[in-house]
Amino acid sequence: MSQHHQQAKWSSVAAKARGRILPLLPAPCVECGRPVYPSQKWDVGHRSPLSLGGSVLDYGPSHRACNRKAGGRMGAAKTNARDPRFRPTDEDRTPQW
Repeated sequence: MSQHHQQAKWSSVAAKARGRILPLLPAPCVECGRPVYPSQKWDVGHRSPLSLGGSVLDYGPSHRACNRKAGGRMGAAKTNARDPRFRPTDEDRTPQW
């Protein structure tokens, strides 16, 4: 979980955001674009990730699976970037002709 989401205030912000989004459902998922219905499990998702310069106020509905899959991909990319086993070496690079 990101530092942003670990802050105590985030829980109240997310609850307020859900309250604002719920009357607008069905609405497109911010991750996949398919409709999110009130009867489905859904999260508040950022349209642009905060770690990539997105805004806290730029959010919308996201299928729970879509939101967590996107967060997992981003977390894995950050972890892999720190791990030397996942960094390309000179031997791995294709020569430029």
